[in-house]
Amino acid sequence: MESSKTEPRHRLGELIRALREERGMSLGDLERASGVGKGYLWELETETKANPSVDILQKIARAFEVPASRLIGEPEAAAVPPADLPRGLKEFMANAERNGSPLTSDEIAMLRQIQYRGRRPRSAEDWALLYDVIRRIVK
Repeated sequence: MESSKTEPRHRLGELIRALREERGMSLGDLERASGVGKGYLWELETETKANPSVDILQKIARAFEVPASRLIGEPEAAAVPPADLPRGLKEFMANAERNGSPLTSDEIAMLRQIQYRGRRPRSAEDWALLYDVIRRIVK
């Protein structure tokens, strides 16, 4: 009988491999995208590595553009935007959620602070463009 401690690791390894293959990534591609060593990634996929740190899980999740909670099997909470967010940003967040790519709380916090000469983007399309530019630049 398999212990309950092994079960989450087993699912984590399967999920990492499935996400990587779904995106057509090799272990080397994931290494470059996440900054996590290829050998360590292989150990995670084959369940020989027991407990990756939160930092490692977040790096892998960012590389896959999914919330870290997805990697550990936690249900993804629907993002409830704070009331003081601009309407266009709330719409952009809702669109991202509907498209299966919800923004992380860190991304929301970052976008929430963006201003240029005291102004912010107005429409959901403008927020999406800004978000895409930022992601492209920091990749």
